[in-house]
Amino acid sequence: MGQAELRLYPRNLDKPADVVFRHVDRYLRAARAVGRIGAGERWLDAACGAGYGTQLLAHFAESVFGYDIDPEAVEYARRTYQGPGVAFVSAVSGVFDVVFAVEVVEHMPRDQAEGYLRQLAGWTRPGGLLLISTPILEVSNPHPANPHHCYEYCLPELASLCESAGLRMLEVQLYPVTFTDGTSAQQGILKLGR
Repeated sequence: MGQAELRLYPRNLDKPADVVFRHVDRYLRAARAVGRIGAGERWLDAACGAGYGTQLLAHFAESVFGYDIDPEAVEYARRTYQGPGVAFVSAVSGVFDVVFAVEVVEHMPRDQAEGYLRQLAGWTRPGGLLLISTPILEVSNPHPANPHHCYEYCLPELASLCESAGLRMLEVQLYPVTFTDGTSAQQGILKLGR
């Protein structure tokens, strides 16, 4: 399955409304977890996908950059969501006051996660924040039922992985979610610093 099939494009109206609302809710919860409006700040949405979340974050900060490794996603985001205070890039330069990784880490193999977290830490200015949104399980699962997930973490394993990447845990917010198939889980927002 290619990246385009995995990506959520809310404007295409091809997903059930609850799926779109859950993803938007995760961005809103991550923005609220920052605990302030980012007046004069630069924020980064790392792995922004189609860009709808980046545009949403722009309501909370001076400028928000959406980054993705998929050039088609970046081009779609530019056409659809770029505007004042919102830009989409295929390469990241500099550091940011706040970095977001919303629903990303569970989509990569476990052996790539620490490198990705180190990259996120490098993009976060000293004293800045990194917000990660991901499912949190009682026991890590290397074979998730969700076909789009590669690895789902328990909190101690993810916290250890973050620490190995040079990040320190500042706060964890857990809340219950129910998925389209009726299963329930904990969703986590991890607030990290360097």
